[in-house]
Amino acid sequence: MTPPKDRNSMGFVAYVSLALALSAQGGAAIWWAGIINTRVAMIERQLDDLAMIRPEQIRDVAEALRAIAVIEERMIRLDENIARIGAAVGRLEQQDRNP
Repeated sequence: MTPPKDRNSMGFVAYVSLALALSAQGGAAIWWAGIINTRVAMIERQLDDLAMIRPEQIRDVAEALRAIAVIEERMIRLDENIARIGAAVGRLEQQDRNP
């Protein structure tokens, strides 16, 4: 037969168990915070990379818009020239029919 345990030793075991549980939770919280910190740092680096690319993209878009404006202007002139040529061909056809 084992002798009954002392109440003081049972209290000590309870405190040690509580301390271990709190230590485990604290360790898990520190581990989780480390993972979150790593993720935030990675996202910040990606944002910095995007910020460095952004001015180049803005310049490229501005150049593309200028090129589109030039193309539109040339298309307008081309349409006007085609209309003039069509009118001239129409006049020539009328002259051929009515000598």
